[in-house]
Formats: sequence, structure tokens, C-alpha cells
Amino acid sequence: MPADVAPRAAAMSLSDEELARLEAWLRGRATIGAPDDCWEWQRGRTVAGYGTARFGGKQTVASRAVWALLYGPIREGAYICHHCDNPPCVNPAHLFLGTPSDNVQDMIRKGRMNCVKTDASRASARSLMRAMRARQRRPLNARLTDEQVAAILADSRSQDAIAADYGVAQTTISLIKRRLTWRDVTATAEPAAAEEDR
Repeated sequence: MPADVAPRAAAMSLSDEELARLEAWLRGRATIGAPDDCWEWQRGRTVAGYGTARFGGKQTVASRAVWALLYGPIREGAYICHHCDNPPCVNPAHLFLGTPSDNVQDMIRKGRMNCVKTDASRASARSLMRAMRARQRRPLNARLTDEQVAAILADSRSQDAIAADYGVAQTTISLIKRRLTWRDVTATAEPAAAEEDR
């Protein structure tokens, strides 16, 4: 065990054995620094910058793997949040277990809720989460109108044919048909021709 493990373990409220086990797992995967430093994941990352790791036989977010390694299984629906707001950080001193609501409240406190225009000091996490879900109904770069989506929902042709008519990907049509996007739009009785709606 390295000589600096005991003081660092104490600074992080970990036993010497826990820190040694963590550092052995992180070796070659993350840059380990002082207890207060961010320990950045050096391997694969998500688009949002979170580290990805194989742990317990499956692919997961690296911060979740670190938490599970130290504290055991993470309950369903729980988040591993960052005090440091640095997605690739896997320093357990910077991580905390929370709920989706805790995560939103943390975003509000830190002023990171720029996607929802609201007075953060008066907003509840529940209403913010509803607003975020509503915003996710429609892709931010949507090319389609409500009328076109209604026609797509009523169209019984193949998804490939519909996608070709509207100039979008087949996956876009699939998401609409499965009601994963544009959930507030209902189908029209008669599908309108794609060219007329453009």
C-alpha cells in the first residue's frame, strides 16, 4: 500500500483498505490527485463528458462504478451527482447519492438551469422537471410542424416511405410513431400529403 494512502483516506472519510481498493481499480483509468482535486476519467466518455466503464459485467457511468465499488449497489432510480459539476470526475469526495429531484435542486442552486426560463429561487424541483419533460417532447432542431406530425401519426405507410416524403430519418418517424417525441400532437383523420404541408 502506498505511503500516502492513509492520510488521503482519512481526508476522504474512507478506510485505508477502501481507498487502496479504489485506487487499484482506477489505476490506468483516471488521473488520481489530492483529495480535493477532481480525478478525471481518462478512458471512454459519453457525449456529455461522463466517464464510461465496464463494472459488474455491464457498461455504466464511471462515477456510478466508483460509488458501487465503495458503498455497494445503488438503489434503482438513484443518481450519482457531482459537487464539482465536472462530468468526468470520479473522486468519491466529489460525489453524492441523490434523487432526480436532488439533481434538479443542485442544478438550481448552482445556476445551471438555463434550459428553463423561470425564477429559480421560487421554482420547485417538481415543476422544473415537468417543464423539462415537456420541452423534451420535441427535438430542439425539429424540422416538422404539429400538422406534419399529426399526418405522420395517421399515415399507415412504411416508416421509410414516410421519412422519404418528409425529408427526415426513419428513426425520427419511429420516435413519433412510438410516442417518444411530439407526445402532445394527435393524429389527423386523413393524412395530408407531405408536399402540401411543407
